[in-house]
Amino acid sequence: MNAAEDENASKALQALPLLSGCEMHLTVIPSATEMSTLRKLKINFTCEPKYSGNKLFRL
Repeated sequence: MNAAEDENASKALQALPLLSGCEMHLTVIPSATEMSTLRKLKINFTCEPKYSGNKLFRL
């Protein structure tokens, strides 16, 4: 939505394909949503075997 009104947001949105093939390291295990986003952007990533919080299950 901001890309329609903000020139910087528009430029950032247009530059997202340039991230394809980049390498990234995370210090925690990414959430399912984060993993999905990284895959869509085609960013290769590694992570530490550590969860970001104590809640491992949803109730």
